[in-house]
Amino acid sequence: MGVKKKHIWTVSEKLEIVAAREKGLTLHEVSELYGVCVTSIYEWTKAYKAKGIAGLERAPKGCSVESRSSRVEAAEKVLEGVLKENPEAGIGKAQGALYRHGFLGLARETVRRLLRGLGHGPRSERFKKRNRPVKHRFFERANPNELWQSDIMTFMLKGQYRIYLIGFMDDHSRFITGWGLYRFQTSVNVQEVFRAAIEKHGLPKEVLTDNGRQYYTWRGKSKFSEMLLKLGIRHIRSRPYHPQTLGKIESFWRNLLQESLNRMPLSTFEEARDKIGEYIEYYNFKRPHQGIGNLTPSDRFYKVGEQVKQIIEANTAKIEETAGPVTEYTAPAYIVGNIGGRELRVVAKEAEVRGRSPVIYIKHKRKI
Repeated sequence: MGVKKKHIWTVSEKLEIVAAREKGLTLHEVSELYGVCVTSIYEWTKAYKAKGIAGLERAPKGCSVESRSSRVEAAEKVLEGVLKENPEAGIGKAQGALYRHGFLGLARETVRRLLRGLGHGPRSERFKKRNRPVKHRFFERANPNELWQSDIMTFMLKGQYRIYLIGFMDDHSRFITGWGLYRFQTSVNVQEVFRAAIEKHGLPKEVLTDNGRQYYTWRGKSKFSEMLLKLGIRHIRSRPYHPQTLGKIESFWRNLLQESLNRMPLSTFEEARDKIGEYIEYYNFKRPHQGIGNLTPSDRFYKVGEQVKQIIEANTAKIEETAGPVTEYTAPAYIVGNIGGRELRVVAKEAEVRGRSPVIYIKHKRKI
């Protein structure tokens, strides 16, 4: 016995059903007359009163009529921008971006439907049964610059030759403090990247690396170890054959490959360097990170995470209270610096740059 095909109601049929309801028939009477469930009659009547015939049209790809509120439509516009920067973004990354825009209470299933409507629904193979991965112990330092992780990633440049990417990441914030692209992986290159990082972001208390010869040698001390010793920085090394210790920067390498480098072949060294620089700028300052509560790494590294959360909560409250179309969102803005040895942090709801000279106008200042 075959499965009965579900009837798809046309707009004219829905309009006839709504008209019967408005003439005074009860929900159950209309249900028995047309063979449609009570819930659908209620939803169609409500949608017709709110939007007229347009409310009876089918919502795109899985979104029900009642879900197409101004709030959901505004969230869809946000997701369009997210998918332009990261076409492979899943539900987690989408929710992180929506959180930054004030859509804190948007259901996960609603986000899933919106992604499907935009042609970026989850692939069926993601739902195949897999063995659960082994859980590893998680650690995180309490403050920025307490610990930096460092590692080297390598990839081929369009079949020409192999290049090496050296990176340093702050453990607390996941902020990339330094990076460099080279033809060879040498201790000298590691030291060059590290010097540039500490000149820009200060000294870390500790540095975590693997046991590669660029960082450590079994016979005597490497140049990098000697450099750390002179600067008073403790060198921590991971256990051999245990990459999970450097899990945070290893995760960054995967994101870099999936979201940037693997999307198009790179033909020149310069092109690869520019592409990596663009992604790291996006990762540090724009990309919400699920591991740190959907803040960006820069929010945490510059110690403005709590202020940014307050602004996001205010945006959320504003969106929840908005009955009409949601107003255009302005991202939280902040300026950080160091004057006379003292840290300066200004966090604001709005900021803009005017004129040819970089004159910055701050609105709704939160904290200095």
